[in-house]
Amino acid sequence: MFTWVRSSGAGMTLTISEGALTLNSAAAARFQDVRYVMVGIDKEHGQIALKPVTRRMQEQGTIPADALYRISVGKGYARVTSKGLIQQLRECFSCPFDNTKLPAHYDEEEDMLIAQCIKGGDVR
Repeated sequence: MFTWVRSSGAGMTLTISEGALTLNSAAAARFQDVRYVMVGIDKEHGQIALKPVTRRMQEQGTIPADALYRISVGKGYARVTSKGLIQQLRECFSCPFDNTKLPAHYDEEEDMLIAQCIKGGDVR
């Protein structure tokens, strides 16, 4: 009997490079209809979250403008470009994040993409 092997590209991935967070196509699909996201850091659990911000949320004025990051969605990827953000992540997790690929999942209840960057106390 055969056991079918899944494609490595089938899962959601967040890549952290020198100046950007890049989502693969599986992760980017969740951000097709938004122009802005909020980025969260959970230092205790070693996680980074991207929460889509809808136009309606923006219009309500409950989210400060300095908490919003523009997300560019292309064919097969999405990207948040911010050298300042990447520097904050480096300082928070004490890691250079040089094209580091992190596994991610979408939390439907919280409506956010969560990437795990620390496993067992070590940066992935």
